[in-house]
Amino acid sequence: VTTHNLEHGGIVIVYNNLTPTETDQLKSIVRTLMNGTYRKIILEPYPALTDAKVALTSWGWLLKLPTVDQIQVVQFTRSHYSDPNFAPEWNVQ
Repeated sequence: VTTHNLEHGGIVIVYNNLTPTETDQLKSIVRTLMNGTYRKIILEPYPALTDAKVALTSWGWLLKLPTVDQIQVVQFTRSHYSDPNFAPEWNVQ
């Protein structure tokens, strides 16, 4: 599912070792984005993530964060969501 989402220009956000407050903050950021124009976002815990607390992925891009950072999450999503220069099927809904 995640690879297919990336292929269609979506964003996959994984996280590990977040406090409950940080998890709620990240979920809130994602809900806000998905209520707008960014509907192809997958958010899921990923226990194998050990070198960051949050990792954002799009086709051809990866951003690892040491903590939840709303500005970075929003900026990454805006910059790489449905990017026609990278995602093979970016225009598929």
